[in-house]
Amino acid sequence: VSYRGATGEVPAFLTLPGSGKTTAKRAPVVLLVHGLGGSKADMLLLAVSLARRGYATFAPDLPDHGDRKQGGNSDALSRQTLLETRRSVAVGATDLRRAVDFLETRADLDSKRVGLLGVSLGGIYGAVVA
Repeated sequence: VSYRGATGEVPAFLTLPGSGKTTAKRAPVVLLVHGLGGSKADMLLLAVSLARRGYATFAPDLPDHGDRKQGGNSDALSRQTLLETRRSVAVGATDLRRAVDFLETRADLDSKRVGLLGVSLGGIYGAVVA
């Protein structure tokens, strides 16, 4: 799926528990945030494990990661200036807040039960977004 972020569309994986069919019960959601140099794909194994336990998961790509890499350049992050890094972090934090806004539009998800699990850089973003 994708949703509107701070600077455009943000690609993400949405994993639903069970068969994925909408039921009367709204699933709790875990926002999965990958680490530095990673992507939403890094979170798939964890997403499947959580889905088997009744949780929906939502894993977006952070700015300059995954499908959002600038020109596919894998070392673009290491060449950023301090100002560019600050901007990237601000965009990423805004994107994660907008991810929660997107989740609130879904009738099959319980927007009152949203958690965040971040790996490395994702954990830092979690502290910023909380």
